[in-house]
Amino acid sequence: MRDALQVLWRAGVQFERYGWLYVATNLMAVALSIPVITAPVAFAGLSRLSHTAQTGLTATYSDFWQGVRDHFWRGILAGIANVGVLGILWVNFYGYRYQTDWLAAWLRLMWIIILVVWLGVQFYLWPMLEEMQQPNLRGAVRNAALMLLQNPLFSLTLFVAVGLIAAISTVLVVPWLLFSESVIACIANAAVLNRLEKYRAERTM
Repeated sequence: MRDALQVLWRAGVQFERYGWLYVATNLMAVALSIPVITAPVAFAGLSRLSHTAQTGLTATYSDFWQGVRDHFWRGILAGIANVGVLGILWVNFYGYRYQTDWLAAWLRLMWIIILVVWLGVQFYLWPMLEEMQQPNLRGAVRNAALMLLQNPLFSLTLFVAVGLIAAISTVLVVPWLLFSESVIACIANAAVLNRLEKYRAERTM
């Protein structure tokens, strides 16, 4: 819990430092996400920007676009997978919307778990790619899944925070346009860096 709160603080401080840049690139990311399938590409750009800002001396617009270019096809693959998985889950929920028996309740629980895990893996995915010496989507998905499963309370705390940001942004709409995706990218990168720093420190002991 304490580590998760430290991550949120680190993300907030980092966002405040580059606020104007994150607002500008957030607007670009929203425009890039209009086809829906390219949403992961846009988030990959924000993730590159946030990773550079948190690990380097400075960050610029070019970091966002470089992330978009470097992860374009990975983002498209992720977007296709999102459409497939989320589409199947929506069909399942819709098909069982009137069912009230124990089997339907159990299935809904399983689908919710699948949804949380699926979104959780993608939360860690793009920052994980930034930390890999030889980035590849399969390895990043595996590492992101391991990070999620090995840090359940840490991840749950962050997901609650991200969920609140998403819920408030959906009600107000404007935050999605100006900063919400950027804030989530900051949290995701701070989280991955936090976990990797702890892992590397333990290995050197």
